[in-house]
Formats: sequence, C-alpha cells, structure tokens
Amino acid sequence: MPGALYFCQGFGKLNNAIDANISAADVSIAPQSGRLHIFDRKTNIKFLIDSGSDVSCLPVSKTNRKLVPEPIQLTAANNTKIYTYGSKLLDVDLGLRRSFKWQFILASVPFAIIGAVF
Repeated sequence: MPGALYFCQGFGKLNNAIDANISAADVSIAPQSGRLHIFDRKTNIKFLIDSGSDVSCLPVSKTNRKLVPEPIQLTAANNTKIYTYGSKLLDVDLGLRRSFKWQFILASVPFAIIGAVF
C-alpha cells in the first residue's frame, strides 16, 4: 500500500514486516528542519517526536498559564527554563492498531512533544 509505514521485526528482514496501517497523513517530516511529527487522530494534535527529551509535554492553555507555575521546572537544550503547570493524561491514537494512555506535562512550550518515553 503506498504511503503506509512498515515496522520490521528483525534487522533488514522485510519478509517479517508488520503493516502498521499509518497513512502518510499521520507522519510528516518538516522540510526545513527535518524534524519528525506524528498526528493524533483522536485529539487532532500534531506531536514533535523528540528523542532527546526525557518527558512528553503539551502546551499549556492561555487560561492555565495564568495559574502559578509549579516548583518543578524543565530545562531546554539551550539551557532556558520551561515552566510547568501540572500534568494531563491523554488517550492518544497514533494509528498503531490501538490507542495509548499517555501522561503529558503541561508546560510553556510552543507545540506538543513526545519525548524519549515513546
């Protein structure tokens, strides 16, 4: 099927490939940066896949941003502080035959991030 992704159970053994039924619309690579994004079918959120991040984050809403930040802060790669505002459990559907319950930190980030816990 054109536009589908296949996951292999071995190293280079295409005969053991599993059709994950992820359409090309669910996965994208930003042309300027080469960053990998994946789309959640349930919440309509586009997530950046960041293998260098230890946590997964959701952008905090403008309403929640008015709350006092929690004492726990994250640190970005450029050493700036990222304020956190609690956490949220989401049921995420990435097109992998089942959905996943995923704990996200609500943080002052510009877009949703799935970290190395993926």
